[in-house]
Amino acid sequence: MNRRKFLALSGVSVAGLALGSAGLVGASLGKSRDFDLTLLLGELKNLQGKPLQSSGEWSAAQIFRHCAQSIQGSLTGFPVQKSPFFQQTAGKLALFSFKATGAMTHPLAEAIPGMAALDKSEDPQQALTLLIAELELFITQSQTGQPLQPHFAYGALSATDYQAAHWLHLQNHLSQISISNTEAV
Repeated sequence: MNRRKFLALSGVSVAGLALGSAGLVGASLGKSRDFDLTLLLGELKNLQGKPLQSSGEWSAAQIFRHCAQSIQGSLTGFPVQKSPFFQQTAGKLALFSFKATGAMTHPLAEAIPGMAALDKSEDPQQALTLLIAELELFITQSQTGQPLQPHFAYGALSATDYQAAHWLHLQNHLSQISISNTEAV
């Protein structure tokens, strides 16, 4: 066996062992954390009708639209998928890490591959209304056991894992949203 093939197989084996361990640890961590989308939905509804601003590169509308696209992708499918190898290794490990720490960190101005471009000038309230509608639809579909589509980076997820992924993703992005002339959200 040549060195390249050995290293490739070793990497797969190590990743497989890490994922196996992550699955056992993650099962107990997932039960101790509450990624309650219903409470988050209430927080989003409390932003309706208020003047909103963003501290990041994207406008508040772009952030809300991006988050809505992410939720929509879980319901109808993402236009572009990372490779199955990526999803089963780096993707699964990233989600496990985010769930374990209770926080997601990712580039906050990075579009979802293949999704429609985000309009900086869109009305933030319009984008927020769409996000709320998508989140309500996700909550309903996941509670009724309707199938969810594979995540573009994490692959196939259970409803519980998707709930955690959406909660973590929204919290990460909402850290940049504030009500104008008042405290941060």
